[in-house]
Amino acid sequence: MNELRVKGTYQNHRAIKGAQGIKITASGLEHAIADAALYVVGPHDDLEEVKETAMGDMKSVLSRIDKSGEGIVGTNPDEQQKMNGRHFGIEDELVSHISRRSIDALKANYQDELSNDEWKLVVKLKKLFEILKMSYLLKTLTKKQEVDSLIRSTIDKVLVLRFGRASDTVCLLLDDVLAKTAREVSNFAAIALVDIDSEDIQVYAKYFDITLIPSTVFFFNAHHMKMDSGTADHTKWVGAFQQKQDFIDVVEAIFRGAMKGKLIVSCPLPPERIPKYQLLYKDV
Repeated sequence: MNELRVKGTYQNHRAIKGAQGIKITASGLEHAIADAALYVVGPHDDLEEVKETAMGDMKSVLSRIDKSGEGIVGTNPDEQQKMNGRHFGIEDELVSHISRRSIDALKANYQDELSNDEWKLVVKLKKLFEILKMSYLLKTLTKKQEVDSLIRSTIDKVLVLRFGRASDTVCLLLDDVLAKTAREVSNFAAIALVDIDSEDIQVYAKYFDITLIPSTVFFFNAHHMKMDSGTADHTKWVGAFQQKQDFIDVVEAIFRGAMKGKLIVSCPLPPERIPKYQLLYKDV
């Protein structure tokens, strides 16, 4: 083979061999097993002997398939897609794993593609399989003594107490943000959830006038930290944060202010990222 434009650049070859494949079309190929050998029966071959050899090869291939685990999809991202008739049959039991991680991936990548009925199915499956929410990563306090102890024992860190309930939609959104940022802020903040429905917690709910949930209260070295966010209530943060960085910025601002001896700091977020709500005061 010669290069026509540049002389002497390419080496001449008398012959070049290339690979080629064979495409086979026939009925019943959906039952064929990958990696099995292909046998061609010649006019002088014993058909039964070839069949016996082919069955022995098929058994060898099947013996290398792990059937001990549940499910049909492996954890190797490079693994080929499993196919009915090739990797599993109609008589095999199919098991699907649904987890907190898979639900988060569904929300992050396919939220707009699922209908309301499909999302209702996801919620139903969560309850069916008792899938824990992201709030399971954070400690939940149900006793006044637990809250008192945590406030006293948290030193030189911002203590973040979320008052709410795990079944509330907005609480779930906030819990998701808190759980995902807990590690990032661990050097200067500690986070815990407080069950607003606990009878023993009502003394705190009344003291901080918690009428809307979620309500987040901040402490530093046992001192109640307040924040001026442009609302009428500086004692707590009502609602969820729109994104992780918003929460981090708020906690950092409280920490810096507390280290300077301040008990009230200005909210670092722009007004459009601060939740708007109707204030409800008890016994007023």
